[in-house]
This record gives sequence, C-alpha cells and structure tokens, in this order.
Amino acid sequence: MTAQISFQDLGAETPDGRALFRNLTLNLQTGFVGIVGRNGCGKSTLMAMIMQRVRPSQGRIGVEGRVDELRQSPDRIGQIVDHFGVRDAFDAVRRLVSGEGTALDANLADWTLDARVGDALRRCGLEHMTAETSLDSLSGGEMMRAELARLLFNQPDILLLDEPTNNLDRDGRTLVRNILKSWNGLVLVASHDRELLESADQIIHLAPTNVSTIHGGWSAYESWLNEQQERAAARLEKAGRELGQINADARLRAERKQKRTRQGKALRASGSQSKLFLDAQKQRSENSGSADAAIAERQKKAAQEELSAARAAIEIVQPLTIRLPRVVLPRSKRILSVRNVVPSHDGLPCARSVCFEITGPERVELAGPNGSGKSTLLNMIRNADSGDDSPITSEASRIAFLDQQVSILMPGRSLLHNLKAAQPHLNDNEARSVLARFAFRGREAERTPETLSGGQRMRAGLACVTAGSEPPDLLILDEPTNHLDVDAVTTLTNALSDFGGAMLLVSHDAHFLRQIGCTRRILLQNL
Repeated sequence: MTAQISFQDLGAETPDGRALFRNLTLNLQTGFVGIVGRNGCGKSTLMAMIMQRVRPSQGRIGVEGRVDELRQSPDRIGQIVDHFGVRDAFDAVRRLVSGEGTALDANLADWTLDARVGDALRRCGLEHMTAETSLDSLSGGEMMRAELARLLFNQPDILLLDEPTNNLDRDGRTLVRNILKSWNGLVLVASHDRELLESADQIIHLAPTNVSTIHGGWSAYESWLNEQQERAAARLEKAGRELGQINADARLRAERKQKRTRQGKALRASGSQSKLFLDAQKQRSENSGSADAAIAERQKKAAQEELSAARAAIEIVQPLTIRLPRVVLPRSKRILSVRNVVPSHDGLPCARSVCFEITGPERVELAGPNGSGKSTLLNMIRNADSGDDSPITSEASRIAFLDQQVSILMPGRSLLHNLKAAQPHLNDNEARSVLARFAFRGREAERTPETLSGGQRMRAGLACVTAGSEPPDLLILDEPTNHLDVDAVTTLTNALSDFGGAMLLVSHDAHFLRQIGCTRRILLQNL
C-alpha cells in the first residue's frame, strides 16, 4: 500500500483554547520529514492526531497505509516477545515443540518468529538478547533500541518517531540514522538532533502564528531560521521607531496648539481684532485640531498593534532566556571524589570500577555505552553517605541533581507548589520571582507538570533544584537535553555556560557538551 498523509487546514489547541499551530496544509508521501518548533508547539500533539488519539481543533487528516510509532515510555512488563506483541504465537510454538500443542496452537504458530525477532534485535545492536529477555533488565538506551527493533519487526508503511535518539549512545544514534536511510516508506521525526535532521528531505516548523515548510535538512532549516530571526528583529526595530515618531509628532502638535491658544488669548486681551474674527479663527483651529487628533490616534493605535505583533513574532523565533544562580567556586576546592566504585543494578555489577575527582568549577562528562551504569552511578553519588570511609565523598556545600524524567516534579501540583515543596524557605512572591527567571510568568506558574512539554519540564526542574538559599556547588544532570527542542537546548546551553559551579553530566549530545565547555570525560566500561 502507498504511504500517504494529507493535512487540510489542520490546527491544534490546548484545553484552555491556546493555539499550538494553525493552517497546516500539506501532502506527504515517501520520504523523511522532520518536525521542529519550540517545546510546547504541538509536535507530539500532531503525532497523536495522526494516531487518532487527539482530535484536531480545525481541519482534517487523511492517512493511507499502516502507521506505527516509537513509544517514549513503553511498558516494562514481561519479555521482549510481549513488547513485540506476539506472545500468543510465541507460546503456541513452544507448546507444539514440547508436545503439548493443540489444533488452535497449530493455527497460531509462526515458525519463523524466533528468527525474525532475533534479526530485528540484531539490527538494533541487541544481538545478546532473545525473545525471552526480561524488559525490566534493560537500561533506558537498551529499551529505546528494543522499541526500534519492534518497529523494524512490524514494518509499518508510516513511521512516527518522537525524539528517537533520546537515551541512545553514539552507536545508537548512528543506528537510528541508518534505519531512516534504509526506510522505504514515510517517516515523520520530531527531534532536536542536528545530525539526524540533516538527512531530512523536508522540515516542518510549527508555530502558533503559522506553519512553514523548508525543503532540505537541518542546514537548510538553520539558514531559514536565522533569516526569520533577522526579519523579526528588523520588524521590531522599525515598529519601535515608527511608534516613537508618532509619539514625537503628537507632542509637537500639542506644543503648537498650546502656543496658538496663548497667542489667541493675547489677541483677545489686546482688543486689536474683532471678537467675530477671533471666534471664527478659534472654531477653525478646533475643527482642524479635532481632525488631526483623530488621525493621530488611528496612526498610534495601528503602530502599537504592529509593535505588539512584531514582539510576538520575535518571541516565536528567538530562544527564551533563563538565569541560574551565581556561584563562585575556588579552583582548588575538591568537589567530588569517587574511589573504586562499581556501578550495580539490583546487586549485580554493570561496569568495571571507576575512580575520578572533580576539583573546582570543572565540567565533566560521564560516558559509556548503553547499559554501562551511567545513570546508576549518578544515583549512587546522589545518595552516597559521605563519611570518611565512604568510597564517594564530597566537599560541596550543596549538590543539585536532575534526572532524565525530572522526577522532582509532582504531577497534579502547580509549578508554584512544586517549587515551594522543593525550597520551603521561599514565600509565594519569592517563588514566583524564581519561576519568572525560568520563563514561567504570571499564570504559567499555575501550570501542572503533565501539561508541560519536555523542554518546559526541564526548565521547571532546574528552577526547583537551583533555587535554594545556598546555590549548588555541583550540578548533576542526566541527559538534560532529552526531549528538548533546538531553542530549549540553546536556552539550557546559555544558562549552563554562565554557571560558576562544577558539573557532572551524562549526555550523548556532543555539540551540547562542547558548547558548555566540558573539559574531561570519564568512560565507563561494560564488564
């Protein structure tokens, strides 16, 4: 079947009526299509519409072909065979082999199943696994690879990938790019991964005011975005100048009118002109002034509207700004010491022992293949008892930790409530001030975590962990760019670049690590 998706005047809104995007009209067939836009612009909503989980606020979608999607948080119950959705056929084969099968089992059995599952796992770098591997034994990166293997096994006509390189190491990211290169159908990818999007045939940029389609990959999109930013900045500058000129002209007219009024009063007082003449002059002046004032008011209103529109446009194309607390850290201060620590999961070691120290405001990357225990080690550091005999010690006055899921945020509670729970010393006004520094102003502070995009959750999490009365000496971040769009990554990069404390990070985004000045790499090695 031919793969095809058609969008006709499609639009999406939040439950409170705020526009995510409007007027998407496009016909997509075979190829690789990237979807980008600021966090919260509706990328995941568009995917959900295609999967018929969400109804459009306007327009319609037409889909031809079998559709499947990459699930960000699949269930970890059961085994690989359950994840692939072929448990019944798998069990039927097992019963037949053991001599306990029935006629129904014979009908259900697929004797190629083991080979096809194994082939899908092998293509995704999971050749050490089988159909009976337990899902709860998989790391985050391995789970993402298993999800990719499921898609290869099912071979849909249309593939929807929402941030497919999250949690994947460099080999995993290369794997995703290779899968997309060999895919014969239609694939839609929402991602901030520059290398991945460079191979796109076209990119759709979602925004509340308009939807744009850019032919080509990331480089073409970046050029287009820079041009939009320059145009928006020029428009804002022009609108500001024009409103300033209108206000200056209004002040000049008011000054001239006051001067004429004073002159008229002087003439009346002198008695040199007849009252009839002076009254006629006054009436003409008032009529003319009234007409000029009406014209000026219309011009001012139009200029103010243009200025507001220009500001709204530049907010869409320019990254947000967040400010982390100021930290001054002596270069000689030993922040963290890890001595012969073996990362382990459920009592079983998952990597060789590791030793390292962080001194002063260093930025250190914790690296290693998926499943090597990076997140496990970060949690061990976070929860370590820093006694003299402990293999993990720290002289940091405060450590701030933010995990991949931003689990510090309590669902169903407002951001204001979450921040005050994390930092009880803050009153309402102080908490709102902190949230405003992270671009949650006014009513935005009342939003709950489940209504936020990935980038918004990261911003909220950073506010919660860094807003203490004493700023953190050490910031530990586990895959901080996961789920973030390009604008949000830029925002986070700028904030971390200005942070004066030490950092320990797990990230597979090499560009991000370079931008924040990571100077050292600690490599974990599998056993």
